[in-house]
Amino acid sequence: MPKISVVVPVYNKEKYLDDCLKSLTRESLEDIEIMVIDDASTDNSLDIIKKYKKEYPDKIRVYTNSFNKGVGVCRNTGIVFSRGLYITFVDADDFVHPDMYKSMYEGATEAGFPEIVSTNICFVNEDEKFGRNSVSGRRYKGTYYYLPSTEDVIVYESPSCCNKLFRADIARDISFLEDKRWEDFGYTYGALFSSKGLLKFNHYDYFYRRNVEDSRSMANQDINPDILDIFDVNKQIEEAARVHGSFNAFKEEIRIVQISNCFNRISEVLTWDIPAKEKIEIVTDLKQLIELEYGNYKKYDFGLLSAKSSIMDAEIFDDLDIPQHNDDNEETIKRRIKTNIKKVGA
Repeated sequence: MPKISVVVPVYNKEKYLDDCLKSLTRESLEDIEIMVIDDASTDNSLDIIKKYKKEYPDKIRVYTNSFNKGVGVCRNTGIVFSRGLYITFVDADDFVHPDMYKSMYEGATEAGFPEIVSTNICFVNEDEKFGRNSVSGRRYKGTYYYLPSTEDVIVYESPSCCNKLFRADIARDISFLEDKRWEDFGYTYGALFSSKGLLKFNHYDYFYRRNVEDSRSMANQDINPDILDIFDVNKQIEEAARVHGSFNAFKEEIRIVQISNCFNRISEVLTWDIPAKEKIEIVTDLKQLIELEYGNYKKYDFGLLSAKSSIMDAEIFDDLDIPQHNDDNEETIKRRIKTNIKKVGA
């Protein structure tokens, strides 16, 4: 059994894929499997994958989709076929520190194999290359948190699934939403709120490329017709906690994460280049949805909400005399949001 299974979905990432696979194959923890899922790439990504498979036949496993299915499906495929004690994920345009998994796994061994192990993310420019200049050699011990008594730790944790190891039992107990934006939010927080132990390192070991062309982070700068997906993501977080019987213990923290997720989408809407009228209506409707789904956000810890979101952005229109549709239900509001987004050309 491998110690760690690393799932790498790939779709048209030939520009960055060599760096990604190079960093993974040079990991100092020998006993890992690298599961590369090619999602019907139309560039040279599959050729690069085959080159590494030929060089590392015992370490790399390759799966190919006959048509493009999306990152959620690819990650779920990796989970199903993984054999490791822990499962993790890497985006094909990112790369990792050569001692990342060794530090995390050895720490997990000493801590009694907690459900989740986390480290920090280092944001790098698009043209950053994997190499000596990218990594620091100093290593620190991780800190173990018993989550039911340190709930705030989850709130401050990154929603990324790529800077974490998920013990196989918890990893397989939740799936990525398919064909949804921010699917990693639902998976990561769903797992965190379903777990008892988190081992956290302060190493900046996962290198995340910013502003990569065609990436999801770049897509968020445009008008996003999938803005309402965040409510499906939030629902998954809550359902996972309820299934594991931890909802009541984490209820306030779950609400803070859910509300913060929505406020960050409001901040995104405020960056769209659309007429003020539609922008105001969309933001007002999103705030009303938040109230309907999660109650009055002002009763929750403002400091935690501020740490997780641009909550002040959401209050930008509060002093305007905007008509309220107080009798509208959730579906009516969602239809109105979709109509407004379609109107402005999404």
